[in-house]
Amino acid sequence: MHARHYQAGEVIFDEGEEGQALYILMSGQVGICRQGAENTPLAMLGPGDFFGEMAILDGAPRMAQARARSPVEVLVLFRGDFLNLMDDHARIASHIALELARQLGDRLRRTVNAQGVQP
Repeated sequence: MHARHYQAGEVIFDEGEEGQALYILMSGQVGICRQGAENTPLAMLGPGDFFGEMAILDGAPRMAQARARSPVEVLVLFRGDFLNLMDDHARIASHIALELARQLGDRLRRTVNAQGVQP
C-alpha cells in the first residue's frame, strides 16, 4: 500500500480515467461526483471508507470523479500490486475480493432502494 496526501479541492481521479487503484480513506472527506457537478456529490466519504474499487477488479474507466473536500490522507492499492498479491497470497487476495464484492453489493442495493425500485 502506498500513502498519498491531497489538499482540499484536489482531484484524486477523474471520470473517464483508466482505473488503476483502490483508495482507502484514512483521514479527511472525499466527494464522489460526476465531472462538472462537484457541488452535488453522489456520495461523501469519510475515514474508513474506500473507493475506486472497481479499478482493481476490471481496470475499466472511472465512472465518476473523486475530489478531496478537505485535506485527505489515503492508502492506495494499485491494480498490479493486487494482481501480484493474488498470485503470491491467494488466501489474502480472496478475502479482499470477497469484501469488495460485499461492499459493491451493498452499494448497489442502497442505490436501487434510493431510486424506489421494488425487488
